[in-house]
Amino acid sequence: MMQRNQAECDSVKWFKLENEITVGEENGEKVEDDGNGKGERERWKMIENGNFSSLNFIYSNLIHGSSVSTLSSVHDFTSKSSIDSILAEINADNSSVLSALMKELSKEVVVVEEASASELMLKEVSSDDEAYEMYNDYAFRKGFSIRKGLIRTSRRTGLWIMRRFLCSNSGFKDVKKETLRKYERSELRTGCTAFIQFSITNDGVWTVVRHNMTHNHHMIPADKKYLLRSQRDITGEQLKYLSAVKASGCRVSDLLRAMRKEVGGSPNLGFITADAYNALAAEKAMKLDGKDCNQLIRYFAQRQSSESDFYYDFKLDEHGHLISFFWRDGRMKRDYEYFGDLLVFEMTYRTNRYDMICAPFVGMNHHCNNVVFGLGFLVNKCIPSFIWLFESFLQSMGGGIPQTIMTDQAPAIAAAIS
Repeated sequence: MMQRNQAECDSVKWFKLENEITVGEENGEKVEDDGNGKGERERWKMIENGNFSSLNFIYSNLIHGSSVSTLSSVHDFTSKSSIDSILAEINADNSSVLSALMKELSKEVVVVEEASASELMLKEVSSDDEAYEMYNDYAFRKGFSIRKGLIRTSRRTGLWIMRRFLCSNSGFKDVKKETLRKYERSELRTGCTAFIQFSITNDGVWTVVRHNMTHNHHMIPADKKYLLRSQRDITGEQLKYLSAVKASGCRVSDLLRAMRKEVGGSPNLGFITADAYNALAAEKAMKLDGKDCNQLIRYFAQRQSSESDFYYDFKLDEHGHLISFFWRDGRMKRDYEYFGDLLVFEMTYRTNRYDMICAPFVGMNHHCNNVVFGLGFLVNKCIPSFIWLFESFLQSMGGGIPQTIMTDQAPAIAAAIS
């Protein structure tokens, strides 16, 4: 058994208290273990934040089944050769979790420095928007995207005293708060630690006091920089033009092709196709009269209180605006139970005032007459909107799935149904 060197003894110090709480320090960070997994969670959190010293403790307990004091050797978890030796050691181990962890750590480590010295340190601006634009312009030249981060306020005055802007790859996805989806989004967060920090005085002067320029991912090449999220934006004039021409009957895809040709290609346009559709949908949602929305929901609630088999559902966006709703009454459900083997779904109808998409669920009875199974209204034709509508319909019908669905060839509908 190899003796632990002084560096390891200084990095990990563990001792028992009378109340059976284990307290230690790992690279200056305090970790407490109350026997219910608290210490373990804190160690994994330290690992996610880039502090790999806790892996010595976890590796020892999981592989050797021993405490830190009996660790057989010191492992450098940032070394590729050391990680390869650890993988060879645990090949015979049955712990799939630990194997997955070590395989993840054995991946190539990317370290990219923006520059040898910061060009933004001690620069001053006068507002949050100016600070964001300054760092965003800098990020565009270097090849990464940014997002807004931590704000710290004064307890005495309530005013901002500190503001951070982060690399868009900062942090990790919170899987606990993630809602279940039938489609997967690309995960771009890598735990990048790059950021810029402003100190804000009482006079409203924003000064750069910290600038971490180390990234753990590659920079975006020059010909792809226009795709960075923080660099894309639809101006008010562009949105007004899209709305006006779309109202005259032109397709948005045709408008975007014409705009790209006019400015000399997609990199010069300033936004992508998804941004255009999202901006148009947001503008449409803002036009919905709150009074009409409230009256509609109240009407649905009144019908549901008086009719036990009446069903309705609605969806709001992050700003609290109504963007979708669905309803069906008792007769529609009974018709679906008898004639629901064939379902026709099409969206050729639109309302006049709000330009919402009317999406009826239609079938055919034994007299070859059309019967309505339910009615939905959507703000846009995006995949999440159709998924929500189909799930609401099936839930209202007790989960009964039709044998045949007839619809148009819209890719969004096909993706939602699949």
